[in-house]
Amino acid sequence: MKKRIVLSICLICIIGVGIYFFHYLNNQLLRVGLSNDYMLVDTLEEANDSAKYIIKGQFKSYENEWNMHRDDHDILKEHPYEKITGRIYSFHIDDVLKGDINEQNVSVNFMYSTRLFFNSEGLLHGKDIVNSKNVEYIDYREKTYVEPELNKDYILYLNYDEDFSLYYAAFQPYMIKIEQNHLSIQSQLMVSDVIDVNTYQTKSRKIEVREEFEKVNDFVKDITLEEFINKLK
Repeated sequence: MKKRIVLSICLICIIGVGIYFFHYLNNQLLRVGLSNDYMLVDTLEEANDSAKYIIKGQFKSYENEWNMHRDDHDILKEHPYEKITGRIYSFHIDDVLKGDINEQNVSVNFMYSTRLFFNSEGLLHGKDIVNSKNVEYIDYREKTYVEPELNKDYILYLNYDEDFSLYYAAFQPYMIKIEQNHLSIQSQLMVSDVIDVNTYQTKSRKIEVREEFEKVNDFVKDITLEEFINKLK
């Protein structure tokens, strides 16, 4: 594996997921650099060994959004101002390929966006967010998020968070789509190593967010669904 950092939902909510730095090109532009510690797997064997649960089925509905960034003193409460948005989907299980799951329908959470706060002094963290003047924010869409198609067949690599009764992605990539016995990894990281740049416009200035990420390997290329399942036996 390229990264050995394992983040449960709770841990993500408490410590965050990114390292940010910034500088101004001028008073109208704030450039933000984001480096995430994604847990990446390189091979099918690593993926099958690392996930606690591997399930096959369909996404049936989008349930709701929630703030994954929890209160510093009580994880059952959302943080009063910082925000990491998660999106929860209902997933119907046809087959449990690894692990012990008794339910036929489970809730699966995916990280969707991170809120970045700033003012004329630059990027803000912690109590500076509430103690500063003229604070603005943007919700940065996470590169790891993939919007699933409803009622299509997928294989998911998951772990489970007992505090929130939610399954979540075990690593990157975590989602495989099944089409006529053909498998395809669903990930925005299926490109060459690049710096992804997105620009946001606020009332006072433009925000340019640059994120470095590594390419994920297509470890199911030329593997049929039957061959995939046989490797788990």
